[in-house]
Amino acid sequence: AVVSTQSTGHNSLCKLTAELLGPICKDVVLEPCHTCYILPISNTVLPPGSITADNARCDVSAVGVWNPLERAFFDVIVFHAPAPSNRRHTTIARMYNQH
Repeated sequence: AVVSTQSTGHNSLCKLTAELLGPICKDVVLEPCHTCYILPISNTVLPPGSITADNARCDVSAVGVWNPLERAFFDVIVFHAPAPSNRRHTTIARMYNQH
């Protein structure tokens, strides 16, 4: 099977994020089960490109990031600013907003 470097980099960053959260948070989970934590969305306006399927999930979750008993969810995004598709944008903010 062919695996893109973007996917490999994304997976590595997800694992690294979980490893860094491990010593300071409780119940750190990679790709947590959506039915366990995430409420279904309905009539919610999300940015273009958002995944709204019932099987959508975040990359990492952990308890105690912001508050001791609260679960936080993280979506890891790999952003390659020098990519040819970003050359027409003049600032990092504009590049990021297009993705």
